[in-house]
Amino acid sequence: MKGRTKQRKDVNESHCSLSWEKLKEMKENQVEFWAGDGFKRLRIVELDEKTKCLHLICQLGKITWPLSYQKLEKVHRKIHEGEIGLIPYELTRLFQPGEIILPVC
Repeated sequence: MKGRTKQRKDVNESHCSLSWEKLKEMKENQVEFWAGDGFKRLRIVELDEKTKCLHLICQLGKITWPLSYQKLEKVHRKIHEGEIGLIPYELTRLFQPGEIILPVC
């Protein structure tokens, strides 16, 4: 859905707390959240300060491939700018095979 420029009302950037520090807090508190597909529960198990990548573990105990924080920020920004929607198909297209999708806000 290219060409969308209208910001989504349900994803308000002013109330958003995505940051590397927030991810560290989520890891320390073992916060679980839904993946972008809405079916898998995830938790952050590793944050690499040097490479700015994170690993997640799903409810089945499988650990994901590394996810670049830079890539996560890029997708997050695109959602706020209305370039893509919070639809699993649209989100999945932006990631390489093996990367996992984190929720946005």
